[in-house]
Amino acid sequence: QEGQPTFDRIENVAIPDSTAQLSALRSGRAQMSFGLTTQDALTVTGGTSQFEIQQTGQTVYPLVLETRKGVFTNKTARQAVGYALDRDRINKQVLGGLGKVTGLYWLPGTEGYPTDLENRYTRDPEKARQLIQQAGATGAAVPITFINNPVLQAEYEIIANNLTEIGLKPSPVPLP
Repeated sequence: QEGQPTFDRIENVAIPDSTAQLSALRSGRAQMSFGLTTQDALTVTGGTSQFEIQQTGQTVYPLVLETRKGVFTNKTARQAVGYALDRDRINKQVLGGLGKVTGLYWLPGTEGYPTDLENRYTRDPEKARQLIQQAGATGAAVPITFINNPVLQAEYEIIANNLTEIGLKPSPVPLP
């Protein structure tokens, strides 16, 4: 539009390492970053007006289970994951406490929000371990695919720890 800023180009480069993202921001090679951990983002915003954190809201970091083949064809094994996940730890460590912990995709107040399903699964590793045993899934391999950015990498590490704790064997499958 006439009178509006113009761009010669927009270049979108995936930088999966948080330290490299910070370096790119500080050097001016990047003007925007997505996927920095909260702690890293705060290092470039503290005490300066050069950068600011935009809280976009309603960003969802889902964990999707493969139910057509493998261990999660068994409903009991899927339920075990619900009890295994430490959502509060993910929120605190990965999102700096800025997230809304829920087991659903929707925010409360959304039309049709299923309040009967809200927080259906709370962290109970012992119950999760028993369900994995009941499902005959102890020791099952669980590949976890995620986009390779620092936030999702940090989330994966907590989830992998939770699943290992209940007797599963997770492995990372990072996507560029």
